[in-house]
Amino acid sequence: MKMNKIAFWSVLSLMAVGCTESKFPGFEQTESGLYHNITRSDNPGRSVGLDDILTIEMTYGSDDSVLFDSKKMDFPTQLRLGSPAYNGDVMEGFGMLNVGDEAEFKTSADSFFTVIAGTGLPHFIDSGSFLTFNVKLLNAQTLEELTAEREAEAEINEVKEIELMEKYITENDITVEPKESGLYFIETAPGSGASAERGSTVKVHYMGRLLTGEKFDSSYDRGEPIEFKLGTGMVIPGWDEGIGYMTVGSKATLIIPSILAYGDRPPPGGMIKPYSPLVFDVELVEVN
Repeated sequence: MKMNKIAFWSVLSLMAVGCTESKFPGFEQTESGLYHNITRSDNPGRSVGLDDILTIEMTYGSDDSVLFDSKKMDFPTQLRLGSPAYNGDVMEGFGMLNVGDEAEFKTSADSFFTVIAGTGLPHFIDSGSFLTFNVKLLNAQTLEELTAEREAEAEINEVKEIELMEKYITENDITVEPKESGLYFIETAPGSGASAERGSTVKVHYMGRLLTGEKFDSSYDRGEPIEFKLGTGMVIPGWDEGIGYMTVGSKATLIIPSILAYGDRPPPGGMIKPYSPLVFDVELVEVN
């Protein structure tokens, strides 16, 4: 049964009022068992509400291991504020924050991995120990507010991407017209083998680069082509479409808009940024 907002905040108020003496110096403990040390912002923003989308900076781990660090991601860490799933859940702590606050929480490692991660306790973390979460609340929005913000951001980035693609096409004297999807398919060498069809297993050599010319990946460097089943979503949509135009032995250049690549969620930690068009030089090696 879904807890309404009034009931949720009533529970949190009772938990906060009932703080007991903590075994961790500098920390207070709620009645549910969550240890917390909150540093309030000098210019506090809005408080959070149940179902709000929280944008946070966060690290968490055990005493000797960092298990997650949001600063290593290329896009913000966001989560929906839900009701605590177990006694001492850090979700309770998030509900105690205002935008701009920083906090440190300690929660049961056993409960977190069993209830939240659903994996059971890792072998390198002792049963009965605590995980430490370091959090800064950057923003809190309703789903409607976040959706409107993302739509506005997407419109701005779409215009920028179109300008970048047009500049690249002009500077590289590309005369082929894009496909209906927006993909540019430029055959650079014909093939004479079997056609790549949806559902077939293909082997493809490739070199991927940004519009700046920077290489971000290459199967040639590894000495082995990539193998996948075409048209089944195992690769980005621009590949599923582009490889489908090829025959064994052919080579082509694919200029792929971000909507057919990684959009606003590229692989973390790499050279590809949100809304990046990509260029791939590809060679169809085999079709089965």
